[in-house]
Amino acid sequence: MSQDIYDQNLLEEFEIYSNEIESVLRNASQTMSKHPAPSSLSAAELMMRYSIAQAADGLEELKRFYMNYDYNHLTMATNLFRESNDLSTQALNLSRGC
Repeated sequence: MSQDIYDQNLLEEFEIYSNEIESVLRNASQTMSKHPAPSSLSAAELMMRYSIAQAADGLEELKRFYMNYDYNHLTMATNLFRESNDLSTQALNLSRGC
């Protein structure tokens, strides 16, 4: 998308890509619900769930950006992805502490 954010073909490719990522996030969340972590990993699991939710919200903000090119959505998406990354790092660190 950095090539030309107004290119319709790139937007369509991005939409396909973001839908695939959204599906992966949904599947990860469903798998976590079907197969709960052992109690010793409950804190890490909770952080990972928060991470997945933040990433999904970030994708939604990106979609909003490409609908109206309001850069506030792009900024929000960046912040949500950063938070998602931080939460997944925390989850990893918590899982190592067990």
